[in-house]
Parts: sequence; structure tokens; C-alpha cells
Amino acid sequence: MLDLNEEAGSSIVFPSVFTQGDMPIFAEVLERDARIRDRSKHKALKNDLIEHIWKKFGR
Repeated sequence: MLDLNEEAGSSIVFPSVFTQGDMPIFAEVLERDARIRDRSKHKALKNDLIEHIWKKFGR
């Protein structure tokens, strides 16, 4: 992780992470992105996340 507040030469660089297996087809990536950007889907995901947080952590 690079911390610009640290003295030069003291930052840590982690190695790249590579995954094995099938890479998502680019069209699928674009489709997923479009679904997430869809206003109604976004609101539904947001509400689901809020509900999940309430169930997990309560008041």
C-alpha cells in the first residue's frame, strides 16, 4: 500500500494478484455494469444493503 505521508522509500508494494479460470466475457461485464447503473436496480440494491446492515448490526 502506498502512503504518501510516509517517508520516501518506506512504502510497501504488494505483488499483483492473478486469478485462474474463465474470464468474464466483456459483453457480460457491460451488461452487469448497465444493470448496476439502472436507477431502479440501484435503489433495490441499496435497500437490500441497508436491510442487511440492520439485520447484522441492529440499532
